[in-house]
Amino acid sequence: MVNYLYKKYKGEFRVKADIDLSTNDFPRDEQGNIDSSFDDFYIPCVKNDKIRHYEQNILLYYCPSAGRFKNILKKIYEDKIGNLDKFTTTKKVKDKEITSYDYDSIFKELLDKQILVYIEGYEDEGEFRFKTDLMDYIAKLVKAKTSGANIR
Repeated sequence: MVNYLYKKYKGEFRVKADIDLSTNDFPRDEQGNIDSSFDDFYIPCVKNDKIRHYEQNILLYYCPSAGRFKNILKKIYEDKIGNLDKFTTTKKVKDKEITSYDYDSIFKELLDKQILVYIEGYEDEGEFRFKTDLMDYIAKLVKAKTSGANIR
């Protein structure tokens, strides 16, 4: 759906576009209106994270930090399913306790329970997809920006 984020969330969240680098502005038609075929909008979040429209009622959250991405998924798991004890391993190394998590199992359960519809973690970043009915929860969790929500 063209302009989905702009139409659905403008006024509630700050909706930005990947700008036209030649004009440093939204792509616009001859009358100065935002190009109606343009659909490269996103909702900026804390630390350069972004929420984008993926397709139909599915949104995509992108995080450029693998550590923060994993912490967000752990928080979603705790809030929506329960504690992480069964995924946690603690080792003692030189008088320090090191805790590690079985992220593959955490991701699998989030998908199996249909809380998220897709999860992909990369070396330095990650993304997950979620249905729009979780937008308020996810937006609060990832600190989606609301300042400037009514800017055109």
